[in-house]
Amino acid sequence: MRRMQLLRLLFLPLLLAPMWVTAQQSSSSSSSAPPVVPMEPSVIVEDRDFRLRGFDEGINASAVVDRKYNDAFTVYLLKRNVFRETCRDDYRRSNKATPFKTTLRCYGTELGNLKDFMGTQGEVLQGTAGLTAASRAQSIARAELLRDAVDTVLFAIQSNVYSTKEGLLEAKHNLYKKYQLTLWDAWAIVRADHALTWSAHIIAKIDTLRIQEATQKLDRAALSTARECFVSQEKILRQLIQPTVADRSIKLTTELIALQECSRMIQVIPRALTASGTLLTPQP
Repeated sequence: MRRMQLLRLLFLPLLLAPMWVTAQQSSSSSSSAPPVVPMEPSVIVEDRDFRLRGFDEGINASAVVDRKYNDAFTVYLLKRNVFRETCRDDYRRSNKATPFKTTLRCYGTELGNLKDFMGTQGEVLQGTAGLTAASRAQSIARAELLRDAVDTVLFAIQSNVYSTKEGLLEAKHNLYKKYQLTLWDAWAIVRADHALTWSAHIIAKIDTLRIQEATQKLDRAALSTARECFVSQEKILRQLIQPTVADRSIKLTTELIALQECSRMIQVIPRALTASGTLLTPQP
């Protein structure tokens, strides 16, 4: 599972780079202010505005949640890998009468560790800025369903309900197919939804920058190209949050790679100066 910290790194709003260009140096300068923000459907503009309400204020708090999640995820993976290796050794050493008991014990402990980690996942879903209410609520609901299912299987293990390897494998398959896969899909929606908000954030920054530069008769093609890149990927992200999308995680991975290219466009755009040599726009 990709962690949402990757989205923070992907969409850092580095709109201004350490190179410089003045309004006088621009080959696209004209005697009249250039058109700045293209006309777009009102539903798109309204959605961006809605997504950005309180987003700037929540970024720092969201970053704290991300760091906590990253630390917990690292510990969880390390603990799981070490525990699985120990269980494999225990299974190899078990005699013919005890391997199933070892399997039950190991699987029960692994589910308990997963349940503990899911508590941190819930905090991330509650505390991450830039998610719509629908995607947040859906992911939280699916996480609760998985947690309840884990509790049911753990209770069954403790109550000696599973007497055969086949019965346990069926329970593991049902848990995976009905609950874990649906939660992973919900997380993919969360990631796409989060990327949409970051894209709206970047587009708004570009629009503000172009408006500021228009006062100096500066209309840089690089800004327009970067904006078009984000708008194009924004359309794909809107499709990926639809409920009936198949192979969502695979498609989202491809989309995040494409968004990285948009981000690189921004990072190499020179910083604009006024004719007097002062910074045209303040540092973000």
